Amino acid sequence: FFGDTTRFTLSHTFRFGHALSCVANTLMYHNKNRIKKFCISSRKTPRTAIRLHLRPEGNSKGLIPGLVQRWLEYGGAFKDVVILVRSWAMALEPEMELMSAGIPYNLADKTKSYRTRPEIQACLGFMALGGGHGLHGIKSLESREKVFSGMLRYAELYLKKPQRIRLISRLAERPQDLYRTLDSACEEEPTLKSQLQKVSRLWHELETRVSPSMPASEALVEIDKVIDFASKIQKSHIHKQLANDALRGLEVLTEYARNRKETVDELIDELSKEDEHNENSSDSDVIQITSIHKAKGGEWPMVIL
Repeated sequence: FFGDTTRFTLSHTFRFGHALSCVANTLMYHNKNRIKKFCISSRKTPRTAIRLHLRPEGNSKGLIPGLVQRWLEYGGAFKDVVILVRSWAMALEPEMELMSAGIPYNLADKTKSYRTRPEIQACLGFMALGGGHGLHGIKSLESREKVFSGMLRYAELYLKKPQRIRLISRLAERPQDLYRTLDSACEEEPTLKSQLQKVSRLWHELETRVSPSMPASEALVEIDKVIDFASKIQKSHIHKQLANDALRGLEVLTEYARNRKETVDELIDELSKEDEHNENSSDSDVIQITSIHKAKGGEWPMVIL
């Protein structure tokens, strides 16, 4: 476009050491649709170590918290650490591990937390139907509202917004009267009677199929079978990318439960645990969890991919 030009490439990086430069160049070599260049580390950069940590088969408990603990013993701080994910659904596992270990963290996009992801909250509710403490075992009203909001989102109920909000509120206030509340809604909304009855029937079936001590990963498979969960997730999102991310969230949760060999009640306890530190703390010494794209330009002493 500009005619006779001279091209200058950024041939040195000042962010990291030679080992990472070699790995990066080897990876980028596979991208043929790019301007060819070779980038090496400046001689002044500190040494960067790269380590591959494999999860023991069937036991993922404590891998990320363990790495963080070793960093602290080395003299580092929480704020030195970032966890980078390719898609936001993958943030679910490290977030839950850090929360369970009581390690302070910050999620760069709060709307991607498992506490706000509707498919995860729906799973929590569906499992709680057959859990040892039922839905009233989820302590706070706000948490129950999130759970019922997720459950109804994938119920194919064509409610107007005021109707949906009213039903969520009533279910959350008296979760022990779940089916009575749905019956009352049938009388108040006769045009939605058949839909509400179907929801009631499916939820009751889940209650009989899910038990407190069964493996949570098996319960999640049962949930998908009974309510055709994956299909409902796809239908509930306008954009395919959002649907895929929600489906990935479901896969990550199932894999997480399987790796940790958790029962239904154990996973319910984890998903519904209140995280007071991250809710109330203004401490800046926290681990960051963010996406690879969002982290562009950032630097951290310790990076977990």
